[in-house]
Amino acid sequence: MKYIENSQHKLFKHLGIYFIEIIFATSLIVWLIEGTIINKRDFSEILRQYVFAYTLYQIILVAAFKFKDSTEIDALTSIKDIVDKFQLYAEFDMKIPEFEIKKIQLALVNNPKVSMKNNHRELVRDIVTNTVSYNESELNKDTFRFSMKQTSREIDTLLKIYSFHWMNSVLLRFSK
Repeated sequence: MKYIENSQHKLFKHLGIYFIEIIFATSLIVWLIEGTIINKRDFSEILRQYVFAYTLYQIILVAAFKFKDSTEIDALTSIKDIVDKFQLYAEFDMKIPEFEIKKIQLALVNNPKVSMKNNHRELVRDIVTNTVSYNESELNKDTFRFSMKQTSREIDTLLKIYSFHWMNSVLLRFSK
């Protein structure tokens, strides 16, 4: 029962944070457009202003977050593809071809034109290091496969997070 109360508390806390963000952001937009937050108009006109401001705010957020998130999703998807491919080689006791490793190093690790966070580049470097160790029989098949499966699972979780609705809130992104 305590878990349900804690879960409900977090839900109401997150809803509160989200509504505070909406009120602040829409009030700021109304103030920027109108020059004042409170004007001598009727309730329906004020409501219309806030609906317009909320819509504008959501468009800005969705555009900014989708662009930022899509680069992150692209990088994670590329890494997951590599991990899954290398895992297949190990599953069938095959060495990973050297040209595959070189291709990844040139395309992702050593290519400054690729939009990728430093922690993702580090992850790819670790994957390449483990792959070389596996090819040279310094890392056994099961350990290598476990590492690849674990990395794939972690990437899947990160990719799912981007579909959550709270990802469209500035405050909730920072608070999580």
